[in-house]
Amino acid sequence: MYNKFRFGKYRSTDSMSQLISENYPALTVLSRFGITLGVGEKTIDEVCREHQVDTDTFLAIIHLISDKERKTEEPPIYLPALINYLRNSHTYFLEYRLPEIRKNLISVLTEGEDDLNKAVLEYFDQFTAAIRKHMLYENNKVFSMATGQSSREKLSTGFGKQHEQIEARLTEFKNILIKYYPAHNANTMNRFLFDIFNCEQELTFHNAVEDELFLPTIV
Repeated sequence: MYNKFRFGKYRSTDSMSQLISENYPALTVLSRFGITLGVGEKTIDEVCREHQVDTDTFLAIIHLISDKERKTEEPPIYLPALINYLRNSHTYFLEYRLPEIRKNLISVLTEGEDDLNKAVLEYFDQFTAAIRKHMLYENNKVFSMATGQSSREKLSTGFGKQHEQIEARLTEFKNILIKYYPAHNANTMNRFLFDIFNCEQELTFHNAVEDELFLPTIV
């Protein structure tokens, strides 16, 4: 999970530019809500309203990043806004983040390690396929079910377990490279591993948004 950058909570009247400066992972939240930079001296609420984003939902996600040990209750989540955020997050991982990581992985594989290279790529592709299946299921089934009261109770079963399995597979992939892959260029492999660590952190946070904000809203 992301480290704390500021203790306490942000308020809707706080400066959006200050929020970003103090808590740079907020940039990912902005982009997934379709909020562009160039915020000037506007408050968080002013920027959210300009982009037709529910301010309370935006702040709930920000607080999950900046203050994991939240002790007070958040205002009610606006479910359509949260679902839109999650769909955009899925698009980010499936259409940009994971394909970019695969491209970078190919560029750092060591020549002459054909069998090992094949095994590494197959493992990553299997991991990617598992994430794609999970996220498309959420897009096509879970989010539509979430709007129907009679279907909501079914969604809680196994939800967190699937997230744990996805995170574990990425951790295992990272450990395979660290423990067993004979990279000849330490700088390029280290740069790639930094990318994997960041992606692991991003997935952990994404799953936390679903487990701690989305799921309690619908059950």
